[in-house]
Amino acid sequence: MTGAGQGLGEAIAKRLSAEGALVTVADMNAAGAGKVADAINATGGDAFAFTVNVTRAADVEQMVKETVAKRGCLDLLVSNAGILKSHDITEFPEADWRAVIDVNLTGYFCARGRPRR
Repeated sequence: MTGAGQGLGEAIAKRLSAEGALVTVADMNAAGAGKVADAINATGGDAFAFTVNVTRAADVEQMVKETVAKRGCLDLLVSNAGILKSHDITEFPEADWRAVIDVNLTGYFCARGRPRR
């Protein structure tokens, strides 16, 4: 699942693991993803961390390929990645606007995936 390195994504990853899912903890924050995967594994779950930038289709495709290689299939993809940057609309830097759009919208497009068995 994308965006699983903290917050809501972390909670979803841990809950899925508690329900018996084998979890790929994917996030662009490698340290956060690793910490969540380690926490899941420490409680008897089965997770691995994967660093992904959801704005790049090639990164998402690699995440799916590695998940399928490790797990044999991909049954569920949770597209949870999202960012928030807040500015007054008259002073909103274009780079920040593009980052929000890229992660929050383009990321879902890239993560639509084509799971393979």
